[in-house]
Formats: sequence, C-alpha cells, structure tokens
Amino acid sequence: EASVAGGDWAGSLEYKSYERFAFPYAEPPTLVRTHSSVLLNASTHVLKPSEEGFQVEVVRSPHPDATTTLNLTGAWSTFFGRTTRFREVYLEHRLDGERAGLTGFADWAEDTFTGDDARWTGGLSGVWHPGGG
Repeated sequence: EASVAGGDWAGSLEYKSYERFAFPYAEPPTLVRTHSSVLLNASTHVLKPSEEGFQVEVVRSPHPDATTTLNLTGAWSTFFGRTTRFREVYLEHRLDGERAGLTGFADWAEDTFTGDDARWTGGLSGVWHPGGG
C-alpha cells in the first residue's frame, strides 16, 4: 500500500494477492472499497480463492467543508479454470456545514461471477444539525 498527500489532494494505491491463501474459518480483508451506504452494501463483492486486485483512491478537499472522492477497484480470480473479474468506479461529493450536510454518490460495478454486467447505484442524503451555526 502506498499513500501520498499534498495541499488539498490525497491519494492511495493498494494491491493484494491471495494466491495460495486458504481461509476456511475467516476471510482476509476485502480487495474492494468498504461502503457506508446501505444501497451499495446490498450487493457486495465476495472474495474468491486466489484473488488478486487493486484499489486506487483520490480525494480532493478544496474547502474544509467540501470533499470529493474517486475510487477505482479491480479484482480477478481463476478458480477451476474459470476466470472472474470485478470492477467498480465510485464517486462521492460531500458538503458538511454547521447547520446541514449533503452527500451525493454514484457507483458503477461489474461482477462476472454474479452476472452483473453493469450495475449502477446512486444516492443523495442530507443531515440537518438543529441549533447549529
């Protein structure tokens, strides 16, 4: 894993390989982004034996109350002669103020193991802080 930050930008790169890794009792850390949205967690990627993958994330926060995140994920595995692939692109923009906050996200994913050719998910959520400001 490698991370870098400077100014209002930050980024990370992660690579994992579970080649010859047996996990009969517990699964190792996932290769894909962990989401906080219920919509995105309704259809998650399940780790396959001998899976390899990467994650690239870029975050920009040009203002203390605004953050944009872009995450690219890829994973692949060959099991019993069948190669499966998972890809995901996730974009989020968050505004956090003293009185209210707003978050919007869009997500595209492909998982050849489950047959999802192009799964799109999007959402918008808000929060109000009574007495804020």
